[in-house]
Amino acid sequence: GLAPALQATSHALRPAPPRLRVPVSRLLAISQVALSTLLLIGAGLFARTLRNLLTLDMGYRGEDLLLVEINPRALGYQDTQLRDLYDRLLERVRAIPGVSLASLSLAPPVSGDQWVSNVSVAGYTPRPDEELNAHKMVVTPGYFQVVGLPVIEGRGFTGQDRRNTPPVAVINQTMARFGERSAIGQRFGFPLGGSGIEIVGVVRDAVYNGPRDHTPHMAYLPMEQQMDGSGFHGAPVLRDLEVRAARGAAAAVAAQLRRAISGVDPKLQVVAISTLRQRVGWSVAQERAMVQLTGFFGALALTLAAIGLYGVMSYAVARRTGEIGVRMALGALAADVRRLILRETLALAAVGIGLGLLAALLSMRLVSSQLFGVSPHDPATMLAATLLVVSVAGLSGYLPARRASRVDPMVALRHE
Repeated sequence: GLAPALQATSHALRPAPPRLRVPVSRLLAISQVALSTLLLIGAGLFARTLRNLLTLDMGYRGEDLLLVEINPRALGYQDTQLRDLYDRLLERVRAIPGVSLASLSLAPPVSGDQWVSNVSVAGYTPRPDEELNAHKMVVTPGYFQVVGLPVIEGRGFTGQDRRNTPPVAVINQTMARFGERSAIGQRFGFPLGGSGIEIVGVVRDAVYNGPRDHTPHMAYLPMEQQMDGSGFHGAPVLRDLEVRAARGAAAAVAAQLRRAISGVDPKLQVVAISTLRQRVGWSVAQERAMVQLTGFFGALALTLAAIGLYGVMSYAVARRTGEIGVRMALGALAADVRRLILRETLALAAVGIGLGLLAALLSMRLVSSQLFGVSPHDPATMLAATLLVVSVAGLSGYLPARRASRVDPMVALRHE
């Protein structure tokens, strides 16, 4: 009798553990859930940004449109030789079966390779805070039809817009918003050559530099009137060949373009042949990399969180085998035991998700400049990330819960 009594007394005198102490393993699991929630929200926001950029209306008709980058200056073509080269190129390309239209321009769409210059508009006095400038784009007749830019007022360029005719230009809608009169018939000039240029047409706005950039003032100039080089320190080097293929014939035409260009000059380098969709894809390479990076680390963090939750709950089930046996001996059903373990698993996940959402609300504004068309606190993205983490947490707790529900009460009590 005395020894058991002393033993019981010694147990009774031990200080009780603090009730608020949380095992380190549970803290780690909670932190992993919080981190995975934060990263998945970031990945979702960048994915929404990428989708918005790729589905943005660029203003062009991209179906069956091929963009061919060439580099005639690398071969040493002189200014006087460029016009003949351009004529032979267009003639050879237009003869390819399946080609509907073809044109040349200073730079491809969505490239940002335009030349910016200040402009002065006859009869228009800019506001003190207004700086009038325009991106200059030299094109051949038919360019607007090839790329699918509709002329909404006036006309486009024709073969009659030549060197010995009055200088003309076609501008975009953004540039046409000066003064109260129609832009058609008004005149403007550049500091370097090309004064007294008459506006003969207005085309629809389109994306020029990149999907994120504001639409600039665009002044399209006919090639024939720019070959004297007065506005470009030499004749402009047209580096992009636009080809409109017949419906469904783009792949077949693309296969013949290099051969046709080599027929004009075997040394003429074809830098790239692409579609408008591919060019837009190149312009959002940074956004695609961000989606891949945050998605990878989000998936990695979620996997670690799932492993952590599984380990924590498996250990908890192993330690509480006796308690589970008592519950089942007193009439608890297997479903009751499963619910108990799953409830504890989801409680841990809920704490981690809450911390992750709080971190997202505080930190996502730091990357708001990298987003496009989506709020840094987008509810749909946060809800989707939350549901994904909850689903994974539920799966992580299901196996320990099922194992706990299969405990034999007699074996558990005997073990205890």
